[in-house]
Amino acid sequence: MSEQMVFVEIRTTIQVSLPETDNDVVITEADGIPTAKARERAINAVIGALPSSVSVYIDGPDEPPTEVYFDFSDNDVEDVSVE
Repeated sequence: MSEQMVFVEIRTTIQVSLPETDNDVVITEADGIPTAKARERAINAVIGALPSSVSVYIDGPDEPPTEVYFDFSDNDVEDVSVE
């Protein structure tokens, strides 16, 4: 059986609980916009939390798993906001 690589591009929103630190890292500016440091910390948390690959059984446990690979970088981030 042959195998083909299929690419799926998804836009998703991921929630991060970003604590303030002992280093007095401010999360938002007065206008509610995340600071550059908070943005960097949130992006690093998300990229670090997501695996680079996983095996998924989509055809049942008796069939070989499908390998799914993730390619994330901060260049893929569209927006960081605080609510």
